[in-house]
Amino acid sequence: MVRRDAPLLMNPAPSWHKYSWLAEFVANIPRYRENTVATTRLAIAARKYMFEIAEREHIDFDHVRRGILHVYWDKMGFDHATKVNDMLVEGGLDRRPVTAAEIAAIEPALHGDFHSGFYTPSDSTGDIHKYTTGLAQACTRRGGTFLYDATVTRSSGAIDSG
Repeated sequence: MVRRDAPLLMNPAPSWHKYSWLAEFVANIPRYRENTVATTRLAIAARKYMFEIAEREHIDFDHVRRGILHVYWDKMGFDHATKVNDMLVEGGLDRRPVTAAEIAAIEPALHGDFHSGFYTPSDSTGDIHKYTTGLAQACTRRGGTFLYDATVTRSSGAIDSG
């Protein structure tokens, strides 16, 4: 957290909201496994609905269903990932270990001296900008309204569309 390029940055200026959130976060550390399994189940359900919406609303987002491959250079990284993988599988994700030879068969363009990896055949890729733009258009067609550059104030509940 103290590095400029850290994945989690936090302004150290004190605030009740920030420190109460941190306390809640730390209190949930013992529930890491339970939370990871539950989050995996939620992500799988969300993915299902995302695909259903895209099909129903004819949202073209360059969707490619070829799975996702995670590769590991060494045994230590793979062993850690194996522990995480056990939780993901418990949550219902179809994700399996693959050897270096299987990595080459799944993605021939990928070169390296890999230890091994994990492959999730049910995962996919797409252009999220195209998806969200198409989703916004579908919402508008169905009567939704978007307010851009709006300020929402907690005190009055009013929306100032500026």
